[in-house]
Amino acid sequence: MRREEAPPGPCSLDIPQPDLATIWHVEAGDQPQPDFVDRAVERICRRIPGMDRGSLQSANAGYDGLTPDQRAILDRAGPEGFFLVCGFSGTGFKLAPAVGACMAEWIVDGAPSMDLSLFDPGRFARGTAVAHDRGPDAE
Repeated sequence: MRREEAPPGPCSLDIPQPDLATIWHVEAGDQPQPDFVDRAVERICRRIPGMDRGSLQSANAGYDGLTPDQRAILDRAGPEGFFLVCGFSGTGFKLAPAVGACMAEWIVDGAPSMDLSLFDPGRFARGTAVAHDRGPDAE
């Protein structure tokens, strides 16, 4: 696969886009931390009364589509008509109707009706990604 420059769009601000592999810092063969499940179970039991009486039946592992600032990526990329709509993690479910409407406007009308610059992938190269508060359990 080869990378092509995206045409300028309302979110691209005419700047070079970073290599997406550098955004997520994912390395081939990355493994989950061995104590992750124990820490997750402890946190769940602390937050939800009665969960300490349950048991873990199964577990799955995989990569989470999450950017360092935990904001999605929405922009034109590559060949004409190709758009990136990714990096939502769990928030994609609740944002899907609004994002779908904005992306449909962008694709059909040539521009979204609202400012999507917060989701511009160029924010990483510019150093303007928004810092994210990981909450009280962040380590």
